[in-house]
Amino acid sequence: MQALTAIILAGGFSSRMNRDNKAFLKMGGESLIEIILKQVAVFDEILIVSNTPQDYASLGVRTVTDIIPQKGPLGGIHSGLTHAKHNYSIVLPCDMPFIRAEVLLYLARQAEGYDAVVPKLDDKYQPLCSVYSKACIDPIKCCLENDIRKITKLYGMIHVKEISALELQAFGDPETLFRNINDPEEYAKFCL
Repeated sequence: MQALTAIILAGGFSSRMNRDNKAFLKMGGESLIEIILKQVAVFDEILIVSNTPQDYASLGVRTVTDIIPQKGPLGGIHSGLTHAKHNYSIVLPCDMPFIRAEVLLYLARQAEGYDAVVPKLDDKYQPLCSVYSKACIDPIKCCLENDIRKITKLYGMIHVKEISALELQAFGDPETLFRNINDPEEYAKFCL
């Protein structure tokens, strides 16, 4: 398998989390971002995309900001891919604490010959835990310049390999693996 960059998206406003930075919420004594950093330690390069890089300075990980600001996660993916040193990157959010390195490596191994590798659970893409190549940079830029922010709109412009829930069951319950912590209720239910 070729070397990959891990891109952690940490640029959200955490509006559903009462503006608390989700990345630093604790689960089992560690922050969510620390949990994610442990899972991506298997990759050759790690980047955090955030418009508040000072928040992440203590982690010792290179942090980059949005090149095209205020465009949501798609803008974060664009910035991460642009700054990544490798052709392929695994992209994941800072608030997915149940994802495992084995799943990320499996997705990465499927990338050869594709522009993106995207899990699809119950007919729903998981665009924020997927592999993207540098071939996506220009199509993403085109989307952003036309104020298209929905990541799945990109998929008609690139060569995508879908990964089914059935393929992922070997690693655990896909619904759990790909769970995001979006609001205080979910945090209380799954992390406390």
